[in-house]
Order: sequence, then C-alpha cells, then structure tokens
Amino acid sequence: MASLDSAWLWLPRGLLLAGSALRVLAVVHLPLPSDAAKYTVLAKSILEGRGMWLPWGEYWELDAWRAGPSHH
Repeated sequence: MASLDSAWLWLPRGLLLAGSALRVLAVVHLPLPSDAAKYTVLAKSILEGRGMWLPWGEYWELDAWRAGPSHH
C-alpha cells in the first residue's frame, strides 16, 4: 500500500513536468511570434483609427504582401 501512496504523490509532479514539456515543444514548433506581431500591428491600427488594417497584408496571400484589411 505504501508504494501506491508514493505513486499518487508523484502524479502531480509528473503532470506538471509533462505539461511544461508540451508547452516548450509548442513554443519551439509553432509560429507564435508571428501571430503576436500581427495582433500588435492590428491593435496599433485600431488605436490609430484605421480599423483592422494590415499595412503588409496577410502572409498567406499569394499576391506579394499588399496592404489590406485583416481577415479577422
């Protein structure tokens, strides 16, 4: 019975470690900074009174980054 109790004591630590490892993998493998930069540009555009306007356009458009409204 003592080994079962010690296993339950390690479960929260293991879950915390697994969650931290998954978060690190997500930061390394997902383009989070590009999303954050886009939202920053959108917020600045809204504050300047231009609405949801991206001065460089959406990055997935094939016609060379022309300025336009955001798809949001």
